[in-house]
Amino acid sequence: MLQLNKDNRPVNTRHVKSLAREIKEGRWQVNGDTIAFAADRLVDGQHRLMAIIESGTPVETFVVRGVSSESFLTKDAGKRRRTSDAMAIAGIVYSNDVAAATLKVWLYVKYGKIGSVYAQPSTSELMEFYEQNTGILKSVQFVGRKSRIMTPSLCAALHYLFSGKHQEMADRFTEDMMTGADLGKENPIFLLRQRLLENITSKSKLPQSYIAALAIKAWNFVRDGKSTKQLRFLSDETYPVIK
Repeated sequence: MLQLNKDNRPVNTRHVKSLAREIKEGRWQVNGDTIAFAADRLVDGQHRLMAIIESGTPVETFVVRGVSSESFLTKDAGKRRRTSDAMAIAGIVYSNDVAAATLKVWLYVKYGKIGSVYAQPSTSELMEFYEQNTGILKSVQFVGRKSRIMTPSLCAALHYLFSGKHQEMADRFTEDMMTGADLGKENPIFLLRQRLLENITSKSKLPQSYIAALAIKAWNFVRDGKSTKQLRFLSDETYPVIK
């Protein structure tokens, strides 16, 4: 089938890996989507076919032959259903923030790092992960729109991850970071907050992976009961692990 894969769009390897996980972990479903062929050309389905190979697992799917070669231009033209859409349909409130926070928590749990998307989880994969971590919604509700120095979804993701270590400390840490009330100059939360305030007015914004690393380092200082005169994360450092 892939020998007929001519003049197709560039392969998105992250999407192939995501589909391969869907297949391997049993989330693949026959949903009516087709592998479509013109007379001598694969019109639709290259990523699914590559994922079948990568997973080493057979699947059932519909195959359509004899479509117009020009129909290639009409494929994938509609709006893709996002995780936030699926959550809204499932009745989950604050679906946009919950979906974004769930992705960040998933990245940390799976790859030990928050920020740039190192993998492309599917909607069903994230929904399944959320069902195992429904406390993310409580963190989103806790943060609300009070976080003006960090995106609400990142703040909620960190609060949820910190809560897994110590709920009361996570609540206090997050409140102090957002409000800045009664913080000494050697308090790790004060240093984190100052860096985040500088980032708001800076033209070159810090990557979320870096912001998350600073927050985790500040949290680890607090967990250890330590103060510090500086808070930084160097490019050659190992990404911090939440204590």
